[in-house]
Amino acid sequence: MGEMGQLTAELDRWHQAGKIATFWWRDDDLSEETPAFRRLLDLRAHFDIPLALAVIPSRLDPDLVGAVDPYCTVLQHGYAHQNFAGEGAKKSEFPENRAAGEIADELRAGKELLGRVFTDQFVPIMVPPWNRIADNHIGVLPSLGFIGLSRYKARKEALAAPLLAELNTHVDLIDWRGNRAAVRDEMLVDLICCHLSARREGRADPLEPTGLLSHHLVHDEEIWAALYRLLSVLCGHEAVRFVSVQGALAGTSVRPRRQRRYRMTAVFRYPPMSLFGSYARAVFGILLTAVPLLLLNPISVILYLLVFLLILFIGYGIRTVIRQFTRFNVTDDGIYMVGPINRHIKWEELDGYSLKYFSTRRDREAGWMQLKLKGGDVRLSIDSTIHEFHRLLRLTYGMAERNGVSIDPTTHANLLTLRILPLSADAATPGKGSGP
Repeated sequence: MGEMGQLTAELDRWHQAGKIATFWWRDDDLSEETPAFRRLLDLRAHFDIPLALAVIPSRLDPDLVGAVDPYCTVLQHGYAHQNFAGEGAKKSEFPENRAAGEIADELRAGKELLGRVFTDQFVPIMVPPWNRIADNHIGVLPSLGFIGLSRYKARKEALAAPLLAELNTHVDLIDWRGNRAAVRDEMLVDLICCHLSARREGRADPLEPTGLLSHHLVHDEEIWAALYRLLSVLCGHEAVRFVSVQGALAGTSVRPRRQRRYRMTAVFRYPPMSLFGSYARAVFGILLTAVPLLLLNPISVILYLLVFLLILFIGYGIRTVIRQFTRFNVTDDGIYMVGPINRHIKWEELDGYSLKYFSTRRDREAGWMQLKLKGGDVRLSIDSTIHEFHRLLRLTYGMAERNGVSIDPTTHANLLTLRILPLSADAATPGKGSGP
């Protein structure tokens, strides 16, 4: 039996006992949008599971706010991720000998910042850098408004202090004591099975979900692949349920002050500059065909041809105007085309998904992509010139995958190239063989 087979066997024991093996996922050290962060969000969307992001307040890039997936939860990762431990001691931002007042001021400022910026996505749970905070500093957290503490290894009690839940992670994919590469599969499986079996047999708190810990900024291809394999096994087993932070807190007596059903509302428009070329082509075409019609006396065959071309260019211009005043709203229940023409597709009705590449050069090194969605009799077409096309693809493909919508090989190749389908090394280049 392989390593993943041992994990499946443990999950089978949960299923046979009529139990649900709950998991949660935390990723640390977030402060700005990076290619690694976008890849992390792609992976979350691919498996359609909750993700808690531990954000460093003092390093927060304002542009990160718009990049965070609406289905993610934000936690507080210390304040500056700075080591204040003495020489030779294990790294800690909150060692025992650091002034309590200084710590309280920083944590309060960080909490206020994250709450103001991320609003309802922020849950006041403290994730201390390096998973360390001295015991003498834990008790002050509830007075600062924190409802939880998240560290590493199984919790001893559901509460770390009065009114302060403890929600830990238990499985780290990185070998920090070695060469910071991916831990071996056997070690990874052993970490998971040890916690799962302890929960199942009552040797650990059965209500604490098994926590996965990732650090997207230091992931190499081997770590990404290990995470993908692990999530594939877990999400494919009927005994496994990934829970949000709010769901994980159900195993304690602490609740967030406000519960929220996260509603995705993303708006996508064609930027005016992206339409400039279309307007220029329409005007040039209209002048090129209308002027001969007005000034010359063409023969009948040429006359019909010019009229036909004039109609085409006028239609192209009207289409460009419609695009300028059209937006696409993506919400929890569907995608809405709003403007001169209004259409919408409910997610439960989505049954068609296509992504094609159209080249503007013979060598296929330049061009644009077009996304086509189908829901019953309704069809929507969206070009890649729209703002945040990659994000739109990620959101819509997640819904198509949830519905079990089949995609053609061309669409599959283009999704691989754009990393909507994660962790594939055989992606085709859109300009080379991925056209319609």
